[in-house]
Amino acid sequence: MASAQVFQVALVDRVDPVPDYFGPSAKNEVTYTIFDHLIKIARTTPGRFIPGPGWAYRAAHVQPYDVVVYFVLDRSQSVVRKKLGIEPPAGAAGFTYFNGSVTLSEVYVAGSMPALRLANAAFHEVMHNKLQLGDSMHSLGGVAASPTQERAILSAEGIRRMSAALFRAVPQYTKDM
Repeated sequence: MASAQVFQVALVDRVDPVPDYFGPSAKNEVTYTIFDHLIKIARTTPGRFIPGPGWAYRAAHVQPYDVVVYFVLDRSQSVVRKKLGIEPPAGAAGFTYFNGSVTLSEVYVAGSMPALRLANAAFHEVMHNKLQLGDSMHSLGGVAASPTQERAILSAEGIRRMSAALFRAVPQYTKDM
């Protein structure tokens, strides 16, 4: 039997200055919540992949099907704005920009706490990233809905769509890892 692939979600901390509420406990909540969402997807196709969200990945680790999510303090630190010149939407917990040749996902820590809401916002952006859908993704409900809720769960349709898209190559912006 072939070994399962690891689906990596590279979580990149670009929060400056680091507020007290975005420490190891919050980062653990983000990691484990993303892991739990991925486990729900993995159960639809046992043995297909192993969830691998983490904070220690570097650009060289990112495979063509993996996802990178940048965490910044707020929109003023937006990687999308600084590197691509695209203005993220006001009031959003995160933003994913894609144009076919690059995809960049980011989450705004300030205003997205508690950590479970922040984690769901990060997975919401993972879904935008992999599904390559704009606002139409929000109709999938659960974690895909907007605004992102603290107690949202991954909907059955969200699981089905993510399962089909997980190993589709999506070029990631990795220059600021």
